Amino acid sequence: MRFASYEGRYLPERPENIWGHPAGTFWWGDIQWTDEAHGKRTYRALWCVLPHSYKLADGTVKTEDHPSALPVSGDVPPDSARWDWDGNAEAPTLNPSILCGGHDASSWHGYLRAGRFEACE
Repeated sequence: MRFASYEGRYLPERPENIWGHPAGTFWWGDIQWTDEAHGKRTYRALWCVLPHSYKLADGTVKTEDHPSALPVSGDVPPDSARWDWDGNAEAPTLNPSILCGGHDASSWHGYLRAGRFEACE
């Protein structure tokens, strides 16, 4: 399955409802979590909407646009991935690549470069 690239659609504020936005939509937000040893912790994440694929019980693959949080700074939980960010909020570049929804050909895989989601070939 081949996925498209998407022009980024920056939202300056977190939407009230994070569901229902088209692929390529992104915004920034803080996420809090609790560490038993240190209490409440916060990290900054880029929220982005990209296609996620998953298998249903009957074996068919369903794909839908789904929001995901990509941690970029702060107290990220130790078992979480973290992306390097260039500091540009409206047209960000993140590294490494982004893999959504699994580890096979039915998953969107690509890069966010200057605010554009570029699918891997």
